[in-house]
Amino acid sequence: MDETAAAIHCLKPGRRIWVVSFIYGQVQRLMAIHKAMANEYKPGDQIIYLGNYLGFSKDGIETMDELLLFRRALLASAGTDYNDIVYLKGRQEEYWRMFLQLYLSPDPEKAYTAMLADGLDGSIKSYNGDPQQGLAAVRTGSSAIAKWVDEIRTYQKSCSGHYDLLIQNLYYAAVLPKTLLFVSSGVDPDNPLEKQREEFWAKPAARQQPYPGVKFLVHGEGLNMPVGLAIENNGVVTVNGSPEHLSAVLFDADTTPARIIEV
Repeated sequence: MDETAAAIHCLKPGRRIWVVSFIYGQVQRLMAIHKAMANEYKPGDQIIYLGNYLGFSKDGIETMDELLLFRRALLASAGTDYNDIVYLKGRQEEYWRMFLQLYLSPDPEKAYTAMLADGLDGSIKSYNGDPQQGLAAVRTGSSAIAKWVDEIRTYQKSCSGHYDLLIQNLYYAAVLPKTLLFVSSGVDPDNPLEKQREEFWAKPAARQQPYPGVKFLVHGEGLNMPVGLAIENNGVVTVNGSPEHLSAVLFDADTTPARIIEV
């Protein structure tokens, strides 16, 4: 099985599904979303987070802790399985992977400054790093980069569960065959899922088109779309988050969007 196929999660049929928009380190809003979800959660419900847990905000540690605490609370209740809670990989998580391997980049300064401008600075600050020290490192050389990045990696690993979730336990997509497809940013409708990778979290260059063979394609980043829930006639559902807004949507067991929470 190739890497992408292994990273596509198969959902259980006949269950309700909660979908949470991009978070971007907004821990207070995430706690409010979780509180509202907890009040309506039923054993057997599945939860999908669309990615971008970090980025822009320096509250990344608190945000990751909240994600892990909420999962632990649900797993402690009867009827909830570990596989019922799914975390998709977003662009900020890809930035973090690239950041941890920055010393391997052919042009580390270019890569680093581009990621800084798109939210990485908040992630670095969250794990006790100074983005300005990073600028000095990328202008010095690979040894300086490796030393500086390793300090931040070590700090992250001291935060229980953070490294494992962000690096090892993310899915590229989640699918309920012939019914629902969940991706972070987008998907190429002309190619099989197992042949795609960057498409799942890349910045959209155009409005998302429906994906053949499913009733709804659900994603978290609609080009020129308002924040919140948007359902288009072609079956594309956007649960649009932003650095100032979080949304969660509940799909009933019959796959109908039935409830939206916005904070």
